[in-house]
Amino acid sequence: MRCTLAMLFAGAVSIMLLSGCPMTTGDAGPWAAVPDGEVRVMDPATAAVDRSLPLATGMAMDVAISGDGALTAAAGSDGTLSLWRTASGEAVANADLATGDRALTAVAFSGDSAVVVAGNAAGKLYVFAATGAKTFELQAHDSGITALAALDAGNLVVSTDRSGVLKVWNVAKGGLELVRAQAVVEKGAAVYAMAVSVPTSRVATAGADGKIRICDANGQPKLFVPTGDLIAAVGCMAFSPSGKLLAVGLEDGSVRLFDMTKLALSRGTLQCAENPIVGVAFVGEDALVVGCSNGCLKQFDTKGKLVRELPKGDAMRALAVAADGKKIIVGQ
Repeated sequence: MRCTLAMLFAGAVSIMLLSGCPMTTGDAGPWAAVPDGEVRVMDPATAAVDRSLPLATGMAMDVAISGDGALTAAAGSDGTLSLWRTASGEAVANADLATGDRALTAVAFSGDSAVVVAGNAAGKLYVFAATGAKTFELQAHDSGITALAALDAGNLVVSTDRSGVLKVWNVAKGGLELVRAQAVVEKGAAVYAMAVSVPTSRVATAGADGKIRICDANGQPKLFVPTGDLIAAVGCMAFSPSGKLLAVGLEDGSVRLFDMTKLALSRGTLQCAENPIVGVAFVGEDALVVGCSNGCLKQFDTKGKLVRELPKGDAMRALAVAADGKKIIVGQ
């Protein structure tokens, strides 16, 4: 993610990025040996870091927070799922949290917060109970998992992969039952990013073919977003809580906002950085948080005014926001 905004503005705001490059779809590579990855829990209202949640080894490739805000999860580059109680920072300890030596690349909670699902670079999906116990695993895709998200407020979860395939799963009773599978990128190219709007029953996918597609919850195509001169690869996406806006973070350091009611680019382009955007997230309907690969994290109001710069950490991999907008989760 298993990667977790508001309206952007006409014109550009410059935020200098010093270094970094996201790696969200491949193997662990050098990240597996990094000993000091962590997840930061932050308060967007005060810009304070509530706590830092350390990973034993590796980096947090994706992060997620449960719909009720009780649990925070991180997909580790060493193949380990980390799970904490958000309020206390207490780890949910269970030996089953280790999944193997392949990097976990995505993580998401089901809509009812009953289970957490993690996917790895080899196409496997793992299901964990909220207690941390592993309940199921499956070779679910023929290629690496690139994104995971809850499709509804109940038991449906959607996954995408490096071959351009989207699959919907029922995770009731702690298992994985395939509901449907469909190709969403031409010529079998990778899905780079995915976002779900539960209120409008829409799924957005962006792939290596340079197109952003919107489907309904049943997989029926709704529209192609008019990307115009959107030539950089998409790194992350997020719907606003109402589903009326779609924010798109690009590898050229810019963020675009699309108006889903008018099917058009809204309020221009936000030039946030010189290097990749690794996370975009709505904080309510009227504010957005943008995360950059060098750890820079900034919040804007609906007119594009910089509200605050949150404490900068190490190289950032992923970003998520709680459903009530009261916590920001940053994976490093």
